Amino acid sequence: MKKIEKKFNNKIFRINNFKSLGDNILKIIKSISSYGVPSYAAETSFFIVLSFAPALLFISSILKYVSFFNREIFILIDETFPDYIAINVKNILHEILEKNGQILPIYGLLALWSAGNGIKCMIKGLNKIYGVKEERNWLALRMEGAIYTFVFTVVILFLATLSFFNGKIKTIIKWFPNDIEFIREIHMIEENASVVTIVLLSIFFTSLYTFLPNKKVKWVKQLRGGIFCTLGWEIFSILLSIYVEKFGGFSLYGSLNTIAIVMIWLYGSICLFFIGGIINHKK
Repeated sequence: MKKIEKKFNNKIFRINNFKSLGDNILKIIKSISSYGVPSYAAETSFFIVLSFAPALLFISSILKYVSFFNREIFILIDETFPDYIAINVKNILHEILEKNGQILPIYGLLALWSAGNGIKCMIKGLNKIYGVKEERNWLALRMEGAIYTFVFTVVILFLATLSFFNGKIKTIIKWFPNDIEFIREIHMIEENASVVTIVLLSIFFTSLYTFLPNKKVKWVKQLRGGIFCTLGWEIFSILLSIYVEKFGGFSLYGSLNTIAIVMIWLYGSICLFFIGGIINHKK
């Protein structure tokens, strides 16, 4: 009798868990509309797209002086963007690199300014989700946007550096036997290199959830949203790449293919970012 009662209680517990999960998902779906996530995502995407042109010009002007890094940057582009977008971004960089020119700081400033507007929109969206009013002045918000844009650039460059030295390490350890424990550990790290990228991005997004809103929150409590945003971003990018490759529905846009896909990818990614904020806010 006790066994039957225990099994029955376990079934009830599972049903309640599924019901609770379903209720939470419904709450999140309703919150997406009530918090104006689509509007904030569209506004943020617009300003980030505006920052693409000066950012590419600035990066390409730097790459001319660090040509040994070019391969790693292109690999990083492949890992970060969906396939169709990555191909076009690399083509643009190749075309710019073939032309002579100097490093123009104005490109970097324009990129920081435009992307800073995007960060400002993200702050507004997170404040709405967290239920707080913005009390920081215009200059502080502008500087904060520029700082986080710079930090994100540093993260990208760090990943490129990691990829560069990873390639050098692979060349060196080929000369050592695999039965050495230290060499085995290095091989294990190589095989899990993508995990390092996911961890770094999770830390970055969690930090955005912690410091962008005008509210003091604990970093650890924002980790759920950071992990969700990173994994959601990876999955969404893969699915979009598959759709573009298999179905080719974007061919209707003609030469505007790249812009259309970039906007859709950015819009979806930023929506996921705000959903991560909703997950953090919902206890």
